[in-house]
Amino acid sequence: MSHDPQHTASSHVVSGQQTGSKIAGVLLAAGQSTRMGPDNKLLMPIDGMPIIRKTAISLIEGGLADLLVVTGHQAEEVQSCLADLPLRFVENTSFASGQAGSIGVAIERILNEGHLAALIALADMPFVTSDLVNAMVANHLDLVAAQGRVTIPMFNGQRGNPVIWGRDFFERLMQLSGDIGGRALLEKHSDAVNEFVWTDDSIHRDIDTPLAYEAAAKDKQGINS
Repeated sequence: MSHDPQHTASSHVVSGQQTGSKIAGVLLAAGQSTRMGPDNKLLMPIDGMPIIRKTAISLIEGGLADLLVVTGHQAEEVQSCLADLPLRFVENTSFASGQAGSIGVAIERILNEGHLAALIALADMPFVTSDLVNAMVANHLDLVAAQGRVTIPMFNGQRGNPVIWGRDFFERLMQLSGDIGGRALLEKHSDAVNEFVWTDDSIHRDIDTPLAYEAAAKDKQGINS
């Protein structure tokens, strides 16, 4: 992990959270990383820092009101990577049961904090930039009845991540189960979806396998310092 990028990012992120956007950030980082093999992909270095750190910095610099990181597998190691950043943690002790449990734990924590919405992001997507987060936050805040809408980024006609959920969905997000995230809710409430067109495939690119990691580590064009 390189010291200078960390220092620079930390100094920037403080101002990034002073927008009063009323949209909280949730970073899902509890998974077991089984497809990567013995290594926890979130702790693997890319562009000079652990994957999860790079993703977290982009979220913090993206104008969110707050950032809550959900830990589980190797929670102490994950927290250590982020210890100096302006964020907070909640642990999903049932992380093996799937992504829905992590979403529920996070939403329960922020439920009564007055947020208009929550942006839910995956920790293994270091190509996601603060520009995307800023643009999505601004777009969602401009919606009529934003608390009842869901903003999803689109590229080449395909939906991606992260996703902004209006607070009207918080209770339903807490009731999810398994590893399907919010897909079932999106199907049931398609009229609430706000599709936000983005300019590149960063919203589709996660790092799940050794091959994906190798490709991402070589791709300096898509990952900015």
